[in-house]
Amino acid sequence: MGIPQKAARFAASRRVSAFSAVVLVVFLAPQLALRVMPSAGVTSHLVVMAALVGSSLLVFFALAWQERILPRSSNPRLVATYIGERTSVVLSSARFVSYALIVVMGAGLAVGGLSALIDLSGYGRIVLVATVIVLAFPGIFGSRPPSLVLYLGAGFSVLALAVLLIYGLIAEVSGGFSEETLAATREYMANTAQYEAGPFSLHAVALVGLLPSGMLILAIDRRSVRSEERAGNIRMQGWRAVFAFVAILITLYFESSLQMSANTRALPVLAMAYGLFGSAGHSVLSIAAIIAGMGAAVAAYGTLPRLVHDLSVDRILPRHFATENSPRPRVLAVSITAGLAALVAAVTYASQSPAMMFVFTTFAIFTLSCAAMGFRGSSILKESVSKEERARARVSRWIFGLCALCGVGVLVGIAWIRTGWAATAIVTLLIPAALLIFFRRGRVRVVRQLAATDLTAGRTLPTRVHGVVLVSALDLPTLRAVSFARAARLSSLTAVTLDFDPRATNDLRQDWRAAALPVELTVLGTPEGAGPQNIVDYVRSLRQTQRADIVMVYIPRLVPTGVWQRFFVRHSEPRIMSDLRLQDGVVIAEVPYQLQPQDEE
Repeated sequence: MGIPQKAARFAASRRVSAFSAVVLVVFLAPQLALRVMPSAGVTSHLVVMAALVGSSLLVFFALAWQERILPRSSNPRLVATYIGERTSVVLSSARFVSYALIVVMGAGLAVGGLSALIDLSGYGRIVLVATVIVLAFPGIFGSRPPSLVLYLGAGFSVLALAVLLIYGLIAEVSGGFSEETLAATREYMANTAQYEAGPFSLHAVALVGLLPSGMLILAIDRRSVRSEERAGNIRMQGWRAVFAFVAILITLYFESSLQMSANTRALPVLAMAYGLFGSAGHSVLSIAAIIAGMGAAVAAYGTLPRLVHDLSVDRILPRHFATENSPRPRVLAVSITAGLAALVAAVTYASQSPAMMFVFTTFAIFTLSCAAMGFRGSSILKESVSKEERARARVSRWIFGLCALCGVGVLVGIAWIRTGWAATAIVTLLIPAALLIFFRRGRVRVVRQLAATDLTAGRTLPTRVHGVVLVSALDLPTLRAVSFARAARLSSLTAVTLDFDPRATNDLRQDWRAAALPVELTVLGTPEGAGPQNIVDYVRSLRQTQRADIVMVYIPRLVPTGVWQRFFVRHSEPRIMSDLRLQDGVVIAEVPYQLQPQDEE
């Protein structure tokens, strides 16, 4: 896959992830507001609206200015340059945790929609944890649904929500809601379980308004230096944010108009659908909530491989994790995130806890990024002599310094209002941070060990080069391996096979003599005890007389090119290769032979 194709695929993955997150926050923010409101009054709704609009404008302004000043610098590199490498690791850990919390919130929304259709009394937590784990399977096995499917699912949820809100506005403008609608809404809210942990203060209500801003921070997170690989430009994210704000504000208005009770577990949109459209509308919106939640979780899992790739490029993870076709980084990232999300879901069953933890982690990203921009301005003031550059740096330092202080205020406010939210977020943050620091320290230790302190060491040329071709049958891959080995003009060349089956070994000897190959065939072992150790001992014996010699081991390797061929061709690495790698002075050369469709026939 070429670089433009990979860039387009990564960009599509981030776009669908950002869009799914917007749909998720539109469903969840009004519900969280009801859960933490001290009372269902106008004041509480005004506090949420003010916090939502104010924080979003601040975040959008800061990130847009940062994009204008440094359009091709990723946040991890920026933080590593102007604050420190360990702080960059904390920022990267916060990004991992943020996506894990999106998975928890998405699974929680899906379970909430399911519980509106099916009674899950006593099994809600178990179903939530199981949903978090099951939704990780597509990411683990590399079979994530196409972006178009996720877009269609999110689009259905947006369409159902838009119809509900527009119909509600028409009903409100036409003379207000009828008594039947109000009675049906009150009945639905009364039959929904109340939330025992409330009520909270108005400060907690204000924090709920920061949830859309957290999604905006993650959507515009500048984690790649390639602009075409980002989720979209600032303007696109701004329009998505506007849509979310309008939908949330209208829903909050209907919460007040329909006199919905506070401290409830009900989704406000489901209560509105039941009051306006009855059971049919309630069922449609429940299905929309399930699709929106599952889509957001699957999209969040699908973003993790690119996050691992970026961390590898930034040298926080090993460089081989950036390999496009390697499944190990994807499986590792999705599995760790799924385990982390399942742990959070099991510990914090209530949806406002993951939401406040999400606000904490995303504003930690925002605070560190703004602080790095402020330190960048200070660095320019110390080094630059240009008047214009110093003036811009001075303005940048003050503005981003104030934004960083606002971010610190949010973090302190969360810790002050509910210490458990901040403590749980910090503990969750430490888990991937510890893993990243472990990988980073191990990589640094290996690099130091491999550093060439004596440039004259290891430059002695080998005395002789011996060749060994591993043979199991005289077929086309073996003939190619023998030809490649002969072309190398080695000091000696031998074909080696193991005597597992006397009849097969005798057939191979006859075929070898009939082919008249100018290479001696050596049979090792006996049918009772033949194994890889026989080959290792033989290769080791070639270097016993002269330790300066080296041995080239040629191994034929069949490479299937068709789809169904992969089911009949061995993909795992032969054990002998692992054993030979442990031997000094041995070079392993794989000779690939591509199995074309015409070869099958």
